[in-house]
Amino acid sequence: MKFTYCALIHQTDNELIVIFPDFNSCMTFGKDIQDATSMAEDALSLVIQTMLEKKIPLPKPTLDFRALLQMADKELPPVAFIMPVTVFVEAAHKVVHLNITCPAEKIDIIDEFAHKCGKKRSTFLVDSTMEKIANLKATAYH
Repeated sequence: MKFTYCALIHQTDNELIVIFPDFNSCMTFGKDIQDATSMAEDALSLVIQTMLEKKIPLPKPTLDFRALLQMADKELPPVAFIMPVTVFVEAAHKVVHLNITCPAEKIDIIDEFAHKCGKKRSTFLVDSTMEKIANLKATAYH
């Protein structure tokens, strides 16, 4: 299923803060626009997937820019821009949010390679891990 919601992007000195005002607690961060976009897609997918699994109705997307700006958190820096984010979510899979610890330089390498493969970080990590497991199983039984 395809979903599009608008994100408010607030810029600080060293990062972009991404807020989805249609969802109470959906926010993420990025070091640049490419990272912020990838993180926004991951965060939005996770929130939508969770709500679908729990049978919580999704909010109607706010597409009016004036209304979106009025929804902005006044404690954050002013909104730098508004970005529509489109995600595709399969309702059949249960998604689990996972935090991992990894050296920053390795995350940069993973993100760059995932982008070159046309994937988001989380999809790339899961696909790569599953491929590694399949290869290990194949060699273990031969």
